[in-house]
Amino acid sequence: MITSKRRTLKKMGAFCFLALFTASALLTTSNENKPGDFDLYLESSPGKQIELTMAEIEEINNRNYMSESILKTAEATESESKSTKEDSLVNIGQQINLSTGIVEKETNRIDNNSETTEATERLLSPQFVYLTQTEKCLRSNVSHSLELYNRSKCRCDVLVLSYREECNEPRPRHFTYLFDNRTTWGTGRNKLFFHATKRNINYIYYIFLDDDISLRFNRQATPAMKKLSPIQVFQNWLLDYAPAVGLVDYEGRNEGKLVHLRKRNVCGRLQAKNRTVANPTIFFDPLFNAIHAKAVGHIYPLDTRYEKKNWWLTDKYLASAVEMKFRGQALLYFPLTVENGLHRPYPKSFLGTIITWKKFIKRIQKQAPDHYKNHRLFKNFRKNPTLYVRRSWTYCMSITRHQEIIPYAHLEKQQPAKGSRILLNLLHHPYPMSCAGTREAQLESIHLSYEIRRT
Repeated sequence: MITSKRRTLKKMGAFCFLALFTASALLTTSNENKPGDFDLYLESSPGKQIELTMAEIEEINNRNYMSESILKTAEATESESKSTKEDSLVNIGQQINLSTGIVEKETNRIDNNSETTEATERLLSPQFVYLTQTEKCLRSNVSHSLELYNRSKCRCDVLVLSYREECNEPRPRHFTYLFDNRTTWGTGRNKLFFHATKRNINYIYYIFLDDDISLRFNRQATPAMKKLSPIQVFQNWLLDYAPAVGLVDYEGRNEGKLVHLRKRNVCGRLQAKNRTVANPTIFFDPLFNAIHAKAVGHIYPLDTRYEKKNWWLTDKYLASAVEMKFRGQALLYFPLTVENGLHRPYPKSFLGTIITWKKFIKRIQKQAPDHYKNHRLFKNFRKNPTLYVRRSWTYCMSITRHQEIIPYAHLEKQQPAKGSRILLNLLHHPYPMSCAGTREAQLESIHLSYEIRRT
């Protein structure tokens, strides 16, 4: 009985051991990556806790050391950054100053270059435009006399209106030919004027000329002038004085001597002794004249309504417009003389010349501003145009270089004092004091007969 109980207990023990071993194996297999209860116990033991505490303290100390190192490094970096920043700011400031200086120098250089470019453009761009009419092609003697073929010398463009046949000959690039076979002398010049103004080129002077002229020096030219060509001297004088209208002596009318004579008769001998290179004038032959760009639009287009009767009537409109709008600024340059060799047939009827001349003056008067329309100068001129041309105070007016070119501005100026000889001559002596027997009287008589033939 006892033996059977012992056997039973042994079996139960073996079974329990087997069960425990199996359970242990299962737990080990399923929880091989997890701490077991024993490990948990060891970890929760006081020794293990002390080890953990010492490790944590050491780790904290290490962290504090690292933090201090990082702080020191940060402070050093910050101080270096400040000094570097300051150095950088200084360097940046120096670079800015340097760059500013470079920019200023470059700007000044560009400005200087711009001024130089503008000046160069002014020098290279044509200052003059020559406007003429001819049957077909411009004669070579005119081109060579005025140096028109050489653009660098003439500083010009050339416009030619052909009125019989078109010109197909080779020509310089600065030559432009137009064609119109329906024009008269005045309408042809108007056509040239309109074409030139549409070019949008800043010409200083519009030089109108006939196609048969030649220019030469006379006795009043100095040796210094003769070192240049006549046309160069004329152009330089235009730029130096800047008259509204620039003229020269005309051989066919002895224009230079005539102006001297009229100045002496109207202004007195004392003023006539003061010889100048130029003097204001009134009536002129328009075969060669230069008109300033500021004046040309107030003079052109010409009134050509009466050219079917007489082409010379257009001359009178031109001279009257210049006198009434720019009195004293039409200057005759004494050292040069213009000649013309051809005399073509054209209308020359003298009937109604004075009446037409007065109509021109009245038309110009209507164009004046309202506060000038009743000025007595218009009345005096219209009353007797021929006498006005011979005896006007215009010949006594002083010359001012680069005088402002403003139409009708001369009407604001005061007339001479009542007691002056000029006013006495104008008001009380319609004709000058007798100078019979003198060369001046003979010249005046010759010119008067010339005017009578034309009028």
